[in-house]
Order: sequence, then structure tokens, then C-alpha cells
Amino acid sequence: MKVLLRYGIRGGRNSEVIIPDEKSAQILAHGLSFVFGRDGENKDWKISKKSPRVSWESSTYFVSIQLLDKNGKEYPNFEVI
Repeated sequence: MKVLLRYGIRGGRNSEVIIPDEKSAQILAHGLSFVFGRDGENKDWKISKKSPRVSWESSTYFVSIQLLDKNGKEYPNFEVI
């Protein structure tokens, strides 16, 4: 399934891109959050229909991935890690 990746500065510039598969989105989200200052914690970036969105925030930056349905629409629920 396709995944929407959002990242950027909280309240400022940000970007979003659609990634064709979950594994690539998870790897990229993990890397971006590390570059933006996330500690060495190895939290899961796993998403599913029960938990279709996972996000990370610092005082300055944010990264989130969200599962898209077959029509390219976002599922409504999310989990903050």
C-alpha cells in the first residue's frame, strides 16, 4: 500500500511525498527523524489499518507516515511515538 510521508519544521516549511511501499517509508521516516535530532531510540515505524499513522515530533521538527487506502485517501487514526 502507498504511504504518505510528511516532514518539516513545526509551524513552518514542510513537505509531503507519497512513497509506493511501507518498508521504504519506514526506513526514510526513521532516517529523517534521526537527522532532525531524535535520540538513538529504536521505536517502530510500523503502520497498519488498525494504526494507520505514526508520527514523531521535537520542539522544532516533525516526521509522520500515514497509510493510504486504495483510493489514495488517509485513514483517520494515528499514534504518536
